[in-house]
Amino acid sequence: MAVMTFYLIYSAIASPFNSFKAQLNDYILQSKPLVAFALSYALVPRFTPKEKSIIKITCIVISILCTVALLTGLTKLLLQHVYYQGLACATCALIYLFLSYNPKQENKFKKSDIVWVISMLTMGLACTRAKYYGFFVLFLYLLFVYRPGTVNLKNTRNLLISLGTLALVILVAWEKITYYFIPDTTSGFDADKLETFARPVLYSGSLLVFADYPIFGSGLASYATFSSSSQVQYSSLYHEYGISIVYGLSPDFDDFICDTFYPELAQFGLVGVFFFIIFCWWIWRKNRLILRVYDSKFFIIPIFALSILAIDGTSACSILQIYGQILMMIMGICAGLVKHIPKTEAKALLKQNITEFYNKNKKIKTTQYGKEF
Repeated sequence: MAVMTFYLIYSAIASPFNSFKAQLNDYILQSKPLVAFALSYALVPRFTPKEKSIIKITCIVISILCTVALLTGLTKLLLQHVYYQGLACATCALIYLFLSYNPKQENKFKKSDIVWVISMLTMGLACTRAKYYGFFVLFLYLLFVYRPGTVNLKNTRNLLISLGTLALVILVAWEKITYYFIPDTTSGFDADKLETFARPVLYSGSLLVFADYPIFGSGLASYATFSSSSQVQYSSLYHEYGISIVYGLSPDFDDFICDTFYPELAQFGLVGVFFFIIFCWWIWRKNRLILRVYDSKFFIIPIFALSILAIDGTSACSILQIYGQILMMIMGICAGLVKHIPKTEAKALLKQNITEFYNKNKKIKTTQYGKEF
């Protein structure tokens, strides 16, 4: 929050591309997922069996209602976009899995719980978004194939499994990858494909912003965010780079202006990217501790949440919406479960080879660290 507040002050003083009102709006939007994560990490709420049951039933109901709304043509009325149905199902499935984890049970999850989780994820396939298909394949890999040490690419078998999974994720998403990121211009002008130019322009434009404002970026509400659109106040930076003439990014029609997450990092410059990488590394370190203190079944919960946000960010900006905030809350609670481990002991745990740790030391090393939730 200190970093975000610095950028608000920097934007107000040094960024001429938008009003302070728009910058303040962007500051609030950008801070929402960080607040959700930080509070969850600090509080680490515990749920009673009754509370878990109520939330799990609610997740099932929401998934079914969203799917029914999609299939009955009520998408725009209730969901606004078909992709939100998939996000709702994936988020509900992850919450359900999180609340179903039982460290005292041999397989950690009941078979009925796994059936419900897969059912909710399967419902999400109705959204027909290629990136959701990628989520689905990745989740099945994490749940049924992944074991500690299988990502060690020094082993030929592990390398083939990892590459095969990556290839399958890319394969199911390839149609949309080529549609949005490799637009076909060989066949001449096609009005039906105008929307495919917005995303590549945002990515290429972000490189120009980084080149011109390398240290602290162009400032809040200046590029690739909702606050830089005409819904709040259109950023003059788009005119400066000629982006304002692109379909979907123009002042008259800018529906695609905040259609992807990573280009907006240009607002923060290389210093902001540095802090972004540090934050991601810190979360990854906490997840590695979870793998050692709990087990691989619990580890897949924050990893899947992180993977959804990472993949989603290539062609959407859900991290700043309610779905992203819920995923950040899940990661915050998971990270909070290992925050009580002293730094020296955490370093010692992380230094150990994960395969050897699981084969020899797991039962001895984790009993003093495990924490119920």
